[in-house]
Amino acid sequence: MEFRTPVPVSPCPEKISHNTPVLMLGSCFSDHMGGRMTNERFKVLANPFGVIYNPFSIALLLKRSLDDNPLQEDELFEEGDVFKSFLFHSSFAAQSASELQNKANEALRRTSAYIKQASFLILTFGTARYYRHNAGGNIVANCHKQPPSVFTGALASPDECFAEIKAVIDTLRAVNPGLFIIFTISPVRYMKDGNPGAQQDKAVLFVALEQWLKLPRTWYFPAYEILIDELRDYRFYAGDMVHPSAVAADYIYEKFAEACYTGETAGLARRIGKLMQAKTHRPLFPESHSYKDFLKKTEEELNLLKQQYPFIDF
Repeated sequence: MEFRTPVPVSPCPEKISHNTPVLMLGSCFSDHMGGRMTNERFKVLANPFGVIYNPFSIALLLKRSLDDNPLQEDELFEEGDVFKSFLFHSSFAAQSASELQNKANEALRRTSAYIKQASFLILTFGTARYYRHNAGGNIVANCHKQPPSVFTGALASPDECFAEIKAVIDTLRAVNPGLFIIFTISPVRYMKDGNPGAQQDKAVLFVALEQWLKLPRTWYFPAYEILIDELRDYRFYAGDMVHPSAVAADYIYEKFAEACYTGETAGLARRIGKLMQAKTHRPLFPESHSYKDFLKKTEEELNLLKQQYPFIDF
């Protein structure tokens, strides 16, 4: 008997390789996926604006990147000698307005240049729920722990989500017609509004997804279903019982690799990943002959890879 619900993953019609630039935007799950791909030396730009959960903020920042629309000083606020922007993640916070603007605008410029030559765009949506800043009237990417009274929250409709992302896809494809787009729904449930709210939230995204997948050159990776159905056991969750554990995240990444990489690419990725792990290994006895031999062997294998794959940035 089968005591779980296996989630079939169809092969991605286009394959990611170490020579195909990938831009990843979205939830904290994108960070894990992007971290794995970066460690395996794929060409990846992951979450250049930090973690962003809703489709509207993702679309806005992509548009601003392409329109060369920099962050202005009146889009910042100061709190406790720290400057922040509701359009960007808290990792962009700085001790001066100019420092924050420089960091944010560099991220916009970098994303603009990258998306024009990217082969893949991976969008991971976390929530259809958004918060609008009452004073400014804009949807925020991050509330920065401000009082709830300064925002008005709402659950977007599937049509609103679809239209926002379709519009930015049309703009992206005007400058990069060959761009292939992979959609994922974050497996992390947002429990702020309780279980019913979390279910409604994901349901909106899935209804919008049905329309997104009718667009050309798109594909869906079922990260959400793999965790919720195939790994339906709290041993696969982190301590908060909401985020996937490291084991679960690695398992989902392996399923992604099976679907999106050729056998040759997957084998090379594993080989590189092991070498990168070996390079960061901290031995108990760093002066021992065995560890020096280990380092020498690792360096020799790395040099061999550099010769075989000169286009990979090690």
